[in-house]
Formats: sequence, C-alpha cells, structure tokens
Amino acid sequence: MPYFKILLAVDSSEHSMIAAKKGLELADQLQATVALLFVIDRTKIVHSSDTGIFAEEAIAMLRKEAEHTLDHLATMCNGNDVTRFMPE
Repeated sequence: MPYFKILLAVDSSEHSMIAAKKGLELADQLQATVALLFVIDRTKIVHSSDTGIFAEEAIAMLRKEAEHTLDHLATMCNGNDVTRFMPE
C-alpha cells in the first residue's frame, strides 16, 4: 500500500527532530507530500508578573520557536510538497 501523504507532528525536542528527519526521509523515498504540525507543550507557557514575563509574551516566544522549527524542517524536504500547521 503506497503512502501519498505523511503527517509529522513535531516540537523542538531532540527526539522529535530525529523522528521528523526519519519521516522526511520516508517521504522522499515515497515521493509523498508532507504536512508538518508543530505541537506546543502548554507546560512551557510559564508566566509571572514577578519576572515580567506574561502569558502573551511566552506564547509569542513559543510561536517563534514553532516557526523556526518548521522552516528548518521544510528546507529538508528535497522538493516535496510541504504544508505547515502553526499553533494559534
């Protein structure tokens, strides 16, 4: 059974990036399209008025991390079609 579309759910952890690279290699071998989905670990959204970090700022930083990670992975797709799903 051939696969034409591969969904890769990633975060920026080392394990996730290793798995994503394997998924991209598989997509390349199958000439499949790739959908990259960035998953945010909500426990990273630490905010405190004592430190001056507010929830909105923490979320913006995580979105920037998501964009950077997806951009990096998209460059590794060897010409395969890529769709990116960012957190809202």
